[in-house]
Amino acid sequence: MLASTPVLNRYSRTLFELALKKSSLPEVALDIQNLRNLFSTLPQLKAFATHPLLNKQEAELLVEKICTLITHPLLKNFIGFLCKKNRLELLASLPNSFMVYYEKYQGIVRGEIKSAVPLSPEQIKNIQNKLINKINAKEVVLVNSLDPKLIAGFQIQIGDLVIEANIKDQIKKLKQSLAT
Repeated sequence: MLASTPVLNRYSRTLFELALKKSSLPEVALDIQNLRNLFSTLPQLKAFATHPLLNKQEAELLVEKICTLITHPLLKNFIGFLCKKNRLELLASLPNSFMVYYEKYQGIVRGEIKSAVPLSPEQIKNIQNKLINKINAKEVVLVNSLDPKLIAGFQIQIGDLVIEANIKDQIKKLKQSLAT
């Protein structure tokens, strides 16, 4: 059974709110990042944890092994709770979902910057710094991807916000204005 988004969001939001309430958000977030790294380096672990025929004894053993790598008791208890509620299939997706709430709380915004050629780290940092003021964030994290159709310049997408600073879009706008 695959993790459904509404259920996953409900569980990750609950964990986030518990960690915030218990003043242990940084520690839980660190454990969550370690859990995310564990699932990304061991893809067979995700397959095992989400397997529909995983029996209760196997699930409990898996939780016990995973919890040896977790330091914060809140997260250990939460993982045990997922096991008891037969929601262990959420465990592999929980870190990414939790980090969305954590980063939003921290004022961290993630996005993508498309360019015709790879941007240097300095160029990306400069753009990120300008975006911090523009979108009122504490930190902006951009991932650079290549789009040779852009000709020159770049296109940034952060959620619904799209910033176009490239020749392709300028030509498109010029054509539209000439057509009217």
